[in-house]
Amino acid sequence: MNAHRNPATLDDTLPAFAIEEMSFSIGKPRLLHPLTINLPAKGVIGLIGHNGSGKPTLVKILAGQQEPSSGKLRFMNRPLAEWGNREFARELAYLPQQLSSAAGLRVHEPVSVGRYPWHGALGRFTGEDRRQVEAAMNLTGVAGLADRLVDTLSGGERQRVWLAMLVAQQAKCLLLDEPVATRSLPCAADA
Repeated sequence: MNAHRNPATLDDTLPAFAIEEMSFSIGKPRLLHPLTINLPAKGVIGLIGHNGSGKPTLVKILAGQQEPSSGKLRFMNRPLAEWGNREFARELAYLPQQLSSAAGLRVHEPVSVGRYPWHGALGRFTGEDRRQVEAAMNLTGVAGLADRLVDTLSGGERQRVWLAMLVAQQAKCLLLDEPVATRSLPCAADA
């Protein structure tokens, strides 16, 4: 593998995210009020708040999908803007609230997309890539669905396919926006 690692990513004493007076507005309405917080590199963090409190907006900003209106944001001790797309994707994987369409794709295909940060769009899919995809599908319980069309799956099964893609990506940090929203209660309890 030709993975280049930033030495700061190996230091678990640094926060994963350092946020300083960061906010987000669209015109006059402020969707995210100024926030200052350090989020640790290890563990699970949950955002809890009422509807319209800016949770998805914050997650999108942390994932690099939206620019903050003001403030500073650092990921692994580097300003987010300094990260290249593939380098960032090797460190962080993002599952949005609204899942992408996968019309016409078999389950193993979007899961394989998770390997993109390691070889690029025109790079060769290797044996290691195949092993990571298979392991991710096994871990998320979709290996038995590998040849099924994604658009024939239930909402919870589709969500597990997207989770498998993130697992195959091998990022150290996962940002999940409402990851169990489409899962049935017994499945959500297993998550």
